[in-house]
Amino acid sequence: MLRKEFRITKENEFKRIYQKGKFFGNGEYTVRSLPNRSSFSRVAVVILKKHTKKATKRNLARRRLQEIVRLNFAKLRPGFDLIITSKRDLAEVEYQNLEKSLLALLNRGNLLKYEKDRSQSY
Repeated sequence: MLRKEFRITKENEFKRIYQKGKFFGNGEYTVRSLPNRSSFSRVAVVILKKHTKKATKRNLARRRLQEIVRLNFAKLRPGFDLIITSKRDLAEVEYQNLEKSLLALLNRGNLLKYEKDRSQSY
């Protein structure tokens, strides 16, 4: 689990991000992002009851996504608030597929730091 200062917890912060944030998604997730005025990014994971009825499955999916974010937190560009929302039941999807899909989506939204690819020569 991320430390508290790296999590979005307040209702007014959620409302601000939902109203003003940029929105993008794929088949498994939607992400809303909004620049913040800090030197680090903050993240919230939302699993909708609409897609996953059982609380145990929602908690499993939420814990998996939070762990993916925690392990890849250093790759996130600083200065953004992110809300990651599931679009379907993620409890049955393998962890590696969840991670690959989420990182691809964050990269598409330009929310990951760029590393120089040394295999390409110009």
